[in-house]
Amino acid sequence: MERFEEMLFQKSTVTVLCLFFFGSAYLMINFEHIVDYGSASSLAIIAYAIPCLIAVYRETDSRKTIIVLLILGTLPVAVETLAIFTGFPYGFFTYSDRMGFLLFDTVPPSLTFGYLPILLGSIAVASQIEHIDRFRFAGIGTVINLLIDMVIDPASVANGFWAWEKPGIYYGVPIVNFLGWILTGFIYINIYYQIAGDLLPLSTRVTSSLMYILSLWSSYLLQKALYFPGILGVTILLVLWKRY
Repeated sequence: MERFEEMLFQKSTVTVLCLFFFGSAYLMINFEHIVDYGSASSLAIIAYAIPCLIAVYRETDSRKTIIVLLILGTLPVAVETLAIFTGFPYGFFTYSDRMGFLLFDTVPPSLTFGYLPILLGSIAVASQIEHIDRFRFAGIGTVINLLIDMVIDPASVANGFWAWEKPGIYYGVPIVNFLGWILTGFIYINIYYQIAGDLLPLSTRVTSSLMYILSLWSSYLLQKALYFPGILGVTILLVLWKRY
């Protein structure tokens, strides 16, 4: 098992997988009609999250980690449900079934695994900055989280994962969504720090899942001629790869 994990997190392995996922966006665009898209995407979302979750657990091996992952895996689902019914904090939007079945016809459970690699990757990068206090740590992590969302949301809207009742100026994404990401990201990162801050920093291994996600969606955006978020995604990916 240890040998498998060592190979899984080698930079050469991560590089090959990033290239594979970058190329797989072509298949996702051109052959989506031959698969059950909802089931395929939900399984892919879970698969992407596995390296990140393994890395976090192995590095900390703590009950605190299990507790904080359970909280940060379920709380975003509750907040997304709140947003769907009230518009707070992301604006009014709805999910399609392209991320898998919808719990109570509202939110896909796969959201838990879709968001954790983004949040944990942001936490990992922020935690590697030396001599940083809690406020700056949460602030930097939130900015990283926001930049990633500026890649993920346009891709998800273009792919039909979700849509806002009143589309915004940023590739269909309203500004209120980004304000919501700033608020919730800052809160989630502080929750992590409060419960498991003594187990920081997290290593770059935790960013592997995030790199795979960015590889897929950056390629998707570029092929859809959504160049700004696509180039932003590639830029973040290259920074993470260089730091890995």
